[in-house]
Amino acid sequence: IQRRVHGSGKAKEKKKASADGAKPKTSLGAQLVALVGKLTKLWEVVSNTVREGFGNDKLLIRALETAFRARLNEPNGRYPEAIVLFFDDLLRKNEIDGNDHSDASLASALVRLLEEKDKFELYYRTHLSKRLLNDRSASTDREAEVINSLKREYGSAFTHKLENMFKDIQLSEDISNAFEGALGRGLSASSAGSGRKPVPIAALKVKVLTSGIWPIVTSDCTLPPEAQACQRAFEEYYTMSQAGRKLVWENMHGSAELALVLPNGKKHDVVVSTTQMAILCLFNSHAELTAAEIKAAIALPMQATTQQGQDAHALLMRALTRDLLALSCAKYKILAKDPVTKRIADSDKFRINAEFSCKLYKFKIGVISEAETAEERDKSNKKNDEDRMLKIDAAVVRVMKARKTLDHANLIAEVTKQLQARFIPLPQMIKKQIEKLIEREYLERSAKDRKVYNYLA
Repeated sequence: IQRRVHGSGKAKEKKKASADGAKPKTSLGAQLVALVGKLTKLWEVVSNTVREGFGNDKLLIRALETAFRARLNEPNGRYPEAIVLFFDDLLRKNEIDGNDHSDASLASALVRLLEEKDKFELYYRTHLSKRLLNDRSASTDREAEVINSLKREYGSAFTHKLENMFKDIQLSEDISNAFEGALGRGLSASSAGSGRKPVPIAALKVKVLTSGIWPIVTSDCTLPPEAQACQRAFEEYYTMSQAGRKLVWENMHGSAELALVLPNGKKHDVVVSTTQMAILCLFNSHAELTAAEIKAAIALPMQATTQQGQDAHALLMRALTRDLLALSCAKYKILAKDPVTKRIADSDKFRINAEFSCKLYKFKIGVISEAETAEERDKSNKKNDEDRMLKIDAAVVRVMKARKTLDHANLIAEVTKQLQARFIPLPQMIKKQIEKLIEREYLERSAKDRKVYNYLA
């Protein structure tokens, strides 16, 4: 059984790699989703065979789980991310059938065999935030169903942040409705002396998120005066109704619907991201702008004193570059670019495309996704390792506080047992954290035996 399962998994991956060689357009994410899809089908076939043909023989069940556990926890494997992408693909579907519910259950069975469940939780939280913030989830009921399934399997601590994210979205709906009711649909915000037509406040929908729960990178940009007026109105309402709370705007994570009037008189409604909105609104008062001028008008001054400020500024610059490509070189070329290339240089010139035409009255400008670089992956892994260090510290202190005195081997075993539900720490990693806790005077070595530790109250 083990050879069959492990060999089939390898064969399927090699076959997929060969197919990808013939179709270079297949993205890595699509490859990972397809691989997990095949592994779920393999799990279903073999587990059904063990159940129906062998009466759930314990030896065969153990062999099946051992084979899949070895497959899913290979060194440098990306299975936590791959399974999350598989869930993401299922939960974005508008049309579902019985197979989708079955696939979700099968994928949940694979999660149980992962050793790095903390990585799975981090990736899942990241993709859930994108679905909720960008309204890409096909059904909140299906989202809740998957989270409840994970909660039943791994406990409330595993899904605590996921559940709070859902609560934020539900509360945001209530806050937006209360804001709209308080001001009245007929009220509007002035456009800060711009002389343009006021913007209806009711058009503003705000998602109020709890800091520390959502895995989003903080970054900001300069919005058009009309949008700023709406933000000020909401902030005034929120601070009056929620005393003691402070709002920090995350403008890069929103979207907008604009009324586009072309030079030829044609009109369209276009759905864009907030940074794309900021770019397009610049052309209300400028006939032509260079890429450098656009970035300077939208970007806030870089906070060079902090690494976080530098990272946020770099994130915005990359986003603006991708947005200029989306607006001038993709399907809907609202902006004309000079020179006509698929690369953005600071000297490139942009203007409204007078020849733009589209059969659709309303359409959406897509956001060009950014592939994760090796440097970003290393940074993400480093952050995950730091979180693990904190969890190991907490586990060591809990064990020693309860036991007072314990030898090295038993302390390693106790800490591993406490943490194995989220990840399996290496003994060297635990030893390193024990040394640090000794330096910080949480523990001390016994004077009689250097391999025994005492807890310091």
